[in-house]
Amino acid sequence: MGLDAKQFLSKLQIDLASGKIDIAGIPDSVLLLLREMRDEFVASARLERIVRTDAALAERIVSMANSAAFQSSSGPATEVGNAIARIGLAALRTVVLAYGFARLRDQKVYKPVQGRMGDIWSHGLAVATLGRAIYTLSPKSGLNRDALILGGMLSGVGKIYLLAEMAHHPGVLDDFAAVEHLLETWHAKVAWILLKEWDFPEAVARAAISIAKAHGASAEDPVADMLFVADMLASMRGKSEELAKRLQISAPAMRLGLAGIDPEKIYAAAATEAASISKALG
Repeated sequence: MGLDAKQFLSKLQIDLASGKIDIAGIPDSVLLLLREMRDEFVASARLERIVRTDAALAERIVSMANSAAFQSSSGPATEVGNAIARIGLAALRTVVLAYGFARLRDQKVYKPVQGRMGDIWSHGLAVATLGRAIYTLSPKSGLNRDALILGGMLSGVGKIYLLAEMAHHPGVLDDFAAVEHLLETWHAKVAWILLKEWDFPEAVARAAISIAKAHGASAEDPVADMLFVADMLASMRGKSEELAKRLQISAPAMRLGLAGIDPEKIYAAAATEAASISKALG
């Protein structure tokens, strides 16, 4: 018998207090790779051997290596080993998780939340690609690109975890107000614990939860500023006139020198990369 919303919250608080949470149903191969990548000096050959056992995952990794975010003067990557070397461990973790989430959504038990999970993941991809476009258009430089791109992609991972847990408790899913409250109130803390459990760099984990913080961004953190503006752009697509007015009074946009920019310029800059990254992570 499933839990009601109050019981679910009590269980969630206990799980989070333990500092050890995971998403049930993620393929064993994904969890194996995440464990191996806890060692920042893990041999690429070891990772390559694991990846080669899953042709679909290997294809995603090669696609990511050939995306605009990781383009190289050496030409396209065709081998898994070269692709892993090009994107690095932080991006590899994200490709692996994206694959795991895709497999997760396909499972029958998650059918009630499948659409919402997909929407959240797609929004994260949009934030990542728009964030990188903002980086290219802003006078800011010397930022942590992994934190910017991967933080955007993983900004919804806490909500995905919560939905996966709720799928086992129909009484919670039937309470719309409770679902929305849980997602908005708890997703940042869940994301922080999950990403630390999966050994993402602290800068990436911090960026992933920055959008959820009060006021959205800090003058001391330009990555958070970029992700805040990117989230605004992703959420208000198709409302360019209203968005332009919002940007003019947005402190993060002002700090980035983008308060007066035409939003369509940012969308256009993100379009090519969005297509290439979505192919690998969609």
